[in-house]
Amino acid sequence: MKVKIKEDRLVIIKRSGVQFIFINEIMCIERFNQKTIISSVNEEIIIRTSLKELEYLLPSFLKRVHRSFIINVDKILEIKRINENTFEALLPGDNQALITKGIINYII
Repeated sequence: MKVKIKEDRLVIIKRSGVQFIFINEIMCIERFNQKTIISSVNEEIIIRTSLKELEYLLPSFLKRVHRSFIINVDKILEIKRINENTFEALLPGDNQALITKGIINYII
């Protein structure tokens, strides 16, 4: 599997075919159980590429906010405090992502 950026889209090349997703439609990207889940406005795509690899490809409005999450900071609807060191970002489409304390000042 290969992932690259082509103009304003993320291109995911798999054995079964090629998927395209508009970068500005990405709400969040979550790493869970050795899978990476890209959640957009319309769909979820599962890939095996690490967040670290994606982090270098993606534009600055998609920010790594936790060891398991990259979020579109332009799409944040609300941020709630969970505990002293962790916050939760609420995004459109019932998407949620954790934010660590050290990152919160960079996105608000």
